[in-house]
Amino acid sequence: MQKTKQNKSGHQKAHQVNACHDDLYAITARYEAVLAAIPDIVMETDQNKVYVWANAAGIEFFGDDVIGKEPAYFFVGEQDTYNLVDPLFQGNEKVVYVESWQRRKDGQERLLAWWCRVMKNANGNVTGVLSTARDITDQYRAQIKLRESEDRIRKIMEVAPDAFYVTDINGTILDGNAAAEKIVGYKREALIGKNIFEANLLRPEDTTRIEALMAQEASGKPTGPDIFVIHRGDGAMITVELRGTPTIINNEEVVVCSMRDISEQKRLEQDLLDSNSQLNEALNNLRETQDQMLHNARLSALGQMAGGIAHDFNNILMPIVGLSNYLSSYSHALDNKEEALSMLKQIERAANDARNIVHNLRLIYKPTAIEPFERIDADALVTSALDMTSPKWKEERQAIGKPINTKLVATANRTLMGNETALRQALVNLILNAIDAMPESGTLTVSSRSDNEHVLLEITDTGIGMTEDCKIKCLEPFFSDKGVKGTGIGLAMVNIVVKQHNGTIEIDSESGKGTTVRIRLPADSKNKLPEAKPHLRQSKPASSRLRILVIDDEYLSCSLLSRLLRIDSHSVETASSGKEGIEKFKDDDFHLVFTDRSMPDMHGDDVAGIIKKLRPDVPIIMLTGFGDIMNEKGELPVSVDKVACKPVTLQDLRGLIAETIKSL
Repeated sequence: MQKTKQNKSGHQKAHQVNACHDDLYAITARYEAVLAAIPDIVMETDQNKVYVWANAAGIEFFGDDVIGKEPAYFFVGEQDTYNLVDPLFQGNEKVVYVESWQRRKDGQERLLAWWCRVMKNANGNVTGVLSTARDITDQYRAQIKLRESEDRIRKIMEVAPDAFYVTDINGTILDGNAAAEKIVGYKREALIGKNIFEANLLRPEDTTRIEALMAQEASGKPTGPDIFVIHRGDGAMITVELRGTPTIINNEEVVVCSMRDISEQKRLEQDLLDSNSQLNEALNNLRETQDQMLHNARLSALGQMAGGIAHDFNNILMPIVGLSNYLSSYSHALDNKEEALSMLKQIERAANDARNIVHNLRLIYKPTAIEPFERIDADALVTSALDMTSPKWKEERQAIGKPINTKLVATANRTLMGNETALRQALVNLILNAIDAMPESGTLTVSSRSDNEHVLLEITDTGIGMTEDCKIKCLEPFFSDKGVKGTGIGLAMVNIVVKQHNGTIEIDSESGKGTTVRIRLPADSKNKLPEAKPHLRQSKPASSRLRILVIDDEYLSCSLLSRLLRIDSHSVETASSGKEGIEKFKDDDFHLVFTDRSMPDMHGDDVAGIIKKLRPDVPIIMLTGFGDIMNEKGELPVSVDKVACKPVTLQDLRGLIAETIKSL
């Protein structure tokens, strides 16, 4: 019985021992699992400073063969780590922190932070040291870069020409650079720790502005640039430009303030304002003087132009006035129809010359397009220009016994693209100028020749030549060296025509030795001679006889128009005012209306508007002295079908009627 109890007691003890072993195993497994899961390195050394255990992170770092090796095996360079942890092996129970460069299993050198603690048995004897390590290499290197960056920024700030202050959000000065000392005249040590309102820098009247800027910076918004006047340490007043940038340094909200001394800039700006004021005053005086000079120059130019035009118009009016007076005073002259017709043709020619002078004047103040271009035979062009001027250089000069010898050299054998009428007129003007330049006698040479991709047209005389001043100014409008005998528009008109043909004009002249005017024009790439032009047909009278109303307050214009229109058997009614014309239009059935524009009682635009409301189908032609100007500006009144310029010929009227009434 007693033996049975002993056996039973033995089984219970064995069971308890097994249970303890199981619990110990479970605890050990749990701790090993925890240690294995820790990302930090955990290493155990015995009392001989040899690794006897490592967790998974330790094996991963040092390698599978770390057990049995001393920690010093993995040291990089000489270290005093053993000296630092040696008190632990003597039984010191404090946690020792050390940083040590260690060689990882792949050879990389890494900085580990160690937390070391002594291990003792139940009897209190030292069995080893348990150490936990963390790789702080990246953190260490980041700190190094941060320190380098801070050092760099500090050096930059120290050499920067602008002042920099660092303040907290309440305005207390924390730091400053060398430029700040120089600009404000205070050592930084004297200002650090002071509030900006206590630093004797600001004027009292600027307090409110500064407080507003500080509030803005406290909300995280930058400020500036703002201009302030501050007190220097030596008592001087300077003007500075301030900017504030809120930021965080070492986890503290601060404001980096930049300050630039702009006193010199402000002084220069004020000097510039003063200089500008003086310059403006001088410019105003100069402008007044210039205006007076321009006024005098205009008067001189207008006087010269008026004298020249008066001279030309007097010459033109001579046959008009003289012959018309002769025909009206001696009626028997009309009996000789051939002689009377010759006189009338001279009058008509003189009137057309006056018309051309007006046209050339308009060409000077507003050049108009002369397209479309056509293919022109260069040799034929100079030949025709010389032929057209033969009465001037042949009959007229022979009559006064001062002949002009002419020479034609037409060897270009090229064509060019252009307006033949405009180019011929330009050559005619040059030929007439050359003749005038030989008041006694001389030789006139007209030539055309080829020069690579250009055609050269030249007019050469052996006359009096030009001075240097005349050569420079001769192409300017209204310049003339002929005194009151010149209008000053001939060469200017030639220059305009040449430019419109993408050409250039050159003048070779020497006083007393003659002049050569050379026109260089682009040659036609195809060089195809133009076909012979058919003779121009005169406009035919309209096949239908029209009932026409002519409204013009000028009696002579009204009478002339009615006479010309009646030649073609049109029935014409006239009115001397706009109101009269409207009343006559209401009482009759007209096919066409001619109206002037500028009339004293009613403007021609209004007359046309009323007529169009009465009869929208009746065409209206506005015939006015401003017709060419209106057409150039595209100024066509709403109710007018066509605008034409006075004076007009019978052929002009026929063309106008044909263009306006398409159905005729």
